[in-house]
Amino acid sequence: MTPILLIPVAIMIPVILFIVVIIRYNNRQKEDKTE
Repeated sequence: MTPILLIPVAIMIPVILFIVVIIRYNNRQKEDKTE
């Protein structure tokens, strides 16, 4: 594999995981507020 392909993949993986964590955290906050 060429480094040109590895660089964007290495950047995208943590970014996607970070977005998923934020979405789940926001959903939990909304559920807590409704209670």
